[in-house]
Amino acid sequence: MRSEKRSVLGPFVEIASAIKDMPKVMWQLALVYLFQWYALFCYWQNSSKSVALSVWNATPASNEAAYEEAVSWTALVNGWYNVVTFLVAFALVGFAKKYSPKLVHSVCLLLAAAGFLAFPHIADKNLLLFAITGFGIGWASMMGIPYLMVISNIPKERYGVYMGIINMMIVIPMIFQTLTFGYVLKNFLGNDPRNAITFAGVLLILATVATMFIQTKKSIVNE
Repeated sequence: MRSEKRSVLGPFVEIASAIKDMPKVMWQLALVYLFQWYALFCYWQNSSKSVALSVWNATPASNEAAYEEAVSWTALVNGWYNVVTFLVAFALVGFAKKYSPKLVHSVCLLLAAAGFLAFPHIADKNLLLFAITGFGIGWASMMGIPYLMVISNIPKERYGVYMGIINMMIVIPMIFQTLTFGYVLKNFLGNDPRNAITFAGVLLILATVATMFIQTKKSIVNE
């Protein structure tokens, strides 16, 4: 590295080179991440509005007090899924060792999808905690298991740049969602936040299917 010429453009050249030589498994993971992270932004943006309609039958305009109560309860629901994530994260590593990271991630995505699909149809606020538990399990997997699927396919000397590219795979779908979902919500989902959560569930099912098609070498956790 010391013998090579350095420039401001150097890191960008390295990234472009790494993308050109990127293993097939990373392109497959990019598709999973497109569905997965687009779905999560749909949930985060619309969960409070969905709860307000499904549980309190309120909007900010129709009943501000009820809507504020819905927002507060949604914060509690979201706090619960983070507790679930903390409780199951270490167990998922064990399952990944025993079975495979791909299988574990697929199952976790399905649980998250089931939670999202049920979420907008629940009228009892307490039952929302059960629905979001599936997402808590899925969130635990999203935070680590996908890395196990690709790590054995990445050249060791390029771990740094490829981990950075994986992070780009998270950010780019979020930017894409921010730019496009307003149109999708208005023209295809009836401008209803409950439909947005259902849409997120469907996207997680697509992410599950894409995960099952990922072709990996023997996982590093089994070596």
